[in-house]
Amino acid sequence: MANAGDFHNPFPIPPETWLADQLAHLKEQRFGAFMKRREEILDMYTGDDLESPVKAFFRDAERPGGSLYPALEQAPLARQNLLDRFIRRLALVYKQRPAYDIKEERWPDGYDLQRRWLFFKATERMTALLGTSLIHPVVRGGRLEWDYIWYYRPFFGDDPLTPEGVLYPLSIPSGEAGSDAELRWAYWDSSHHYIMDGEGHVVEEPFGVREHPYGQLPFVSVHIRPQVDDYFSEGYGGPLADTNVAINLALTEMRLGVRLNLLGQPWTAGLPAGDRIKLGLNNVPNLPEQGQLNFAAPTANMAAAIDYIRAEYENAAQNLGMQIQWGGTADQPSAESLRVRAIELIERREDDVAVWLQADRETYALERIIWRQHLKGDLPANRRADFVEVNFPKSGAEKRAELEWRFAHGLDNPVALLRRENPDGFADEAAARQFIKDNLAVSGELAKLPSAGSPEGATATVLP
Repeated sequence: MANAGDFHNPFPIPPETWLADQLAHLKEQRFGAFMKRREEILDMYTGDDLESPVKAFFRDAERPGGSLYPALEQAPLARQNLLDRFIRRLALVYKQRPAYDIKEERWPDGYDLQRRWLFFKATERMTALLGTSLIHPVVRGGRLEWDYIWYYRPFFGDDPLTPEGVLYPLSIPSGEAGSDAELRWAYWDSSHHYIMDGEGHVVEEPFGVREHPYGQLPFVSVHIRPQVDDYFSEGYGGPLADTNVAINLALTEMRLGVRLNLLGQPWTAGLPAGDRIKLGLNNVPNLPEQGQLNFAAPTANMAAAIDYIRAEYENAAQNLGMQIQWGGTADQPSAESLRVRAIELIERREDDVAVWLQADRETYALERIIWRQHLKGDLPANRRADFVEVNFPKSGAEKRAELEWRFAHGLDNPVALLRRENPDGFADEAAARQFIKDNLAVSGELAKLPSAGSPEGATATVLP
């Protein structure tokens, strides 16, 4: 059979076989480049590698090994992480813990709503960053957990947008020759699951056989953007990473410019070749007659550089519906004014809510299947998620008026409010309710005490 890299048709290989090899080779190249780009974006987002993309623009091709320009040793590289800030502002669906129409006491031991929320909160950010990803519910240590998978190979049948099988490494390949020889791969489809080594040999059958009991592919694909002509859809990390590199590059050059402007570049004239001058506060240069010693500074326009950096930042933000305000201001806009300014971001969140409602529903259906197979009983049926709406800062009077109206019309209550404002402070609704009762009891006792400066026997008024 023809090798994937051959670009001729060696007789007697049929053309359709040769073309199939070429297509497979091109797809493999495209997939490898796609995953490599994902890994670069992820390394920037986590802060693991903010230097390499900047150093690439300071390498001298004519120097041995393409080493960095010596000037770069004069100032530290800029390593600002703007990706993290942008993604946090984009991922608004799971910003707060969703409410479910199931009482706390109905959830069995081993199903932790807090852990589930934190997983989906992180997964929303990663999906906004990288694009299409997988969610995989699993049982570990007698409780339900979730895996987020971004590096994987989907396999398709008749529908090119819906995978029928997935293959992913149990650790991320390093890309270095020989370093991944011991890497193991997990394969799943609707009926099979097993672990393979790097050569494709089955080395483990987690269920004792190659079949699994779930009856379907136990993964949920999440696409933050609509699928058009490919299964994978891009996240927002690509253009944001490019902006991050451009800004760090400009900041690095600014740092070099500041140092060279302040110190200057010394130069001499009229000195014999090879003579060296020692500079310093305690050294007086001894120059020959007609000799010169001067300092030259480059003409760096720092104001223009700052304007450029702001323009890069603002352009990236506005393309995602975010407004940037530089510096402090005495102007304190109302909540409604802030909402109008963020209307594009709110509309984007509404699109994301639809995506995550579907993902949440599909994941929960899988959780029930997996729970019934490995743990006792079942999870509550017909569970619905209610995502908390985005709120904008309000004055104290505005907050109190809104809460009083919502309480009076049965749209909210103190227990729900307390758990929203302090989601990690109370294990369940009963704990929050008891906290409020205890505080009301203390307030009632305090109300009976004499107020400071009042006649004995007078009582203080305690506002609700």
